Amino acid sequence: MLCQTCLLENNEQAKRKVIISFAISIIFAVIGVYVGVHSGASGVAGAIGYGYLGLSVPWGYSFFGKFITAPYFKAVLALFLGWAIAPFSIYRNIKELQTIRVTKQDISANASV
Repeated sequence: MLCQTCLLENNEQAKRKVIISFAISIIFAVIGVYVGVHSGASGVAGAIGYGYLGLSVPWGYSFFGKFITAPYFKAVLALFLGWAIAPFSIYRNIKELQTIRVTKQDISANASV
């Protein structure tokens, strides 16, 4: 069993990890939009498609990293299958952020009692 201070610290580390995952995804999405615009993608829809593809790569890479050790193979799988994995990973991370928030509120409520 962890003390309140240790639990809050672990909570903050988990929160930092999730926020960094979202930040990396946003960076890749911006890169994807940039590539889409400069590669002659067909209008806004093409740029959004490239943006989503870029957004999904880090989530796919993280998912396949649990099973595959070869970095190049992980990258290829992430590029081709990350778009299908991204919504589930994003949902899981949003739920984790909600759990972190609720846990922090519970600890604060118990600490003040």
